Amino acid sequence: KAALSRLILYDMSSGNDGQKHVYGEWPEAGVQDEEKRMLAEQIADLDGSYPGGLPAYLAKAKTLLKESADGTNPFEEFEASVPEGESLSFEEPNANPHTGMTFTEAEQAGLTGIGDTVFVLVAGGLGERLGYSGIKLSLETNLCTNKCYLEVYAKYIQAMQRMAHLKTGKDHIRIPLVIMTSGDTDPLTRQLLKDNNNFGFDEGQVTIVKQDKVCALKDGNAGLSMKSKWEIETKPHGHGDVHHLLYREGLVDKWYNEGKKHVIFLQDTNALVINSVLPTLGVSIAKGFHMNSICIPRLAGEAAGAIARLEHKTDPEKSLVINVEYNQLDPLLSSQGDCKGDVADPSTGYSPYPGNANNIVIEMGAYAKTLRGEDQGVVIEFVNPKYKDETRTEFKKPTRLECMMQDIPKLFQKEMGSEANIGFTMFDRWFTFSPAKNSLG
Repeated sequence: KAALSRLILYDMSSGNDGQKHVYGEWPEAGVQDEEKRMLAEQIADLDGSYPGGLPAYLAKAKTLLKESADGTNPFEEFEASVPEGESLSFEEPNANPHTGMTFTEAEQAGLTGIGDTVFVLVAGGLGERLGYSGIKLSLETNLCTNKCYLEVYAKYIQAMQRMAHLKTGKDHIRIPLVIMTSGDTDPLTRQLLKDNNNFGFDEGQVTIVKQDKVCALKDGNAGLSMKSKWEIETKPHGHGDVHHLLYREGLVDKWYNEGKKHVIFLQDTNALVINSVLPTLGVSIAKGFHMNSICIPRLAGEAAGAIARLEHKTDPEKSLVINVEYNQLDPLLSSQGDCKGDVADPSTGYSPYPGNANNIVIEMGAYAKTLRGEDQGVVIEFVNPKYKDETRTEFKKPTRLECMMQDIPKLFQKEMGSEANIGFTMFDRWFTFSPAKNSLG
């Protein structure tokens, strides 16, 4: 009742009764009371799972939907440049003259800190686009060993744990693993672990956090989309939920108090990324990066995000290093400098902006400080409605607020300003990039 009352009060205070279709046509008491109760419980669940409740979600949605309809450019006040980072090649024994580390040096530096890390695996998706009905973590990584993705990650983490024992002489070191699941993947992930005796992890070494869905929105006024008269339609919020979930469960403060130094975020289906974890950690330690994105060379115009430094035109404290999606990068670059847009560097054949592989190393102290801020790890969201026509008022299908894990620099910038030290480490594609994304059939 309390959550429903808050929704009604918010709707009344907004002055347009945008949610009246949810609560305004209920039959009299004694008629369909069970259905009313089910809807009220769903509203309570949705209200409780989002920081600030449904009023906060809907207020954000209204603002973002208006900006979308108006065609607001989120980068209008910024200019892009290539950020500071490291470029490493497994095959090159000499240091990059611009950045100063060899692959071996970076890997050895990573070994000094691997025992003080935590791994987080973002695994909220099913394999439907791959023509596979199970969770992506259970997909085989190759036809020789038939090991699934979760087993490959598990054995790698355990190998790094043994290396930490040898490096430090401390056999008690344990490297925790957190898996973020969704309603679709949670039971199957737990069963996969159970069926395989946790893939060799100790009891309590693996933690599962489950992300919640958010309300779907039916129009530019942020009206809630109804699946039926008594059920609100919901949609995934995106893998950016991982930061708030780690904060909400108290894990980051726990790790910080235990002396853990870095959090390593991995996607669910890129087995080759394990080749680059140690050297990326080493670069983070050597350069003092608060956040370090694993990157690959990117072709100009490629449908992949790029890491860029966005320099604010009037306020240096608002400048930040962040992923810019490919559909935003070309318009941004076309509005500055030579106005050529997202074009290749003639000397390399690649874009000067490193391609984002979306695996991240984050320094624990800066992370804990940022998550304790007012946003509590809820990364700044976006909305991507598909409009029916040029009036940009009606949608082809319901939309929702979305968030991405790699947008956490927006919170670093908010909490730390210009002190946030964010960079990248780039590797050859063959060495670190083999994501399973689409069916080849």
